Amino acid sequence: MDIAEEKERKRQERRDRKIARLVQEKTEELARIAQEKIDDLARLAQEKRDELVWLAQQRADDLARADRKDLEEELRRTVREDKEDERLEEEKLARATEVYTAAQDKMAAETRRLAESARYDNRLANAFKTLRG
Repeated sequence: MDIAEEKERKRQERRDRKIARLVQEKTEELARIAQEKIDDLARLAQEKRDELVWLAQQRADDLARADRKDLEEELRRTVREDKEDERLEEEKLARATEVYTAAQDKMAAETRRLAESARYDNRLANAFKTLRG
């Protein structure tokens, strides 16, 4: 029986080695699959982080554009108001110039009338002097 037991023992050792090899292969395969899953999850997480960063940057860009549009609109409004103020000032100046010109014309007319009156009075005085002798 020793030979039969020896054969049985060797057969059992071969089976045990085969089982150990299969267990080792299965363990390595499971470890490889687990590592692949970990790598996939890490890649997906990185993609999500990148997407979130991109979305945050887009939002920041949108806000900056909105701020810039608000500033541009404020600038346009200020320019329009300045032009309106300038137009009003020009109209005021034109009215003041008209009033000044009208006053100058009146003064010139009054000065002419006074000068004419003075010449008339002077001629009249000279005529009286001539008549009196």
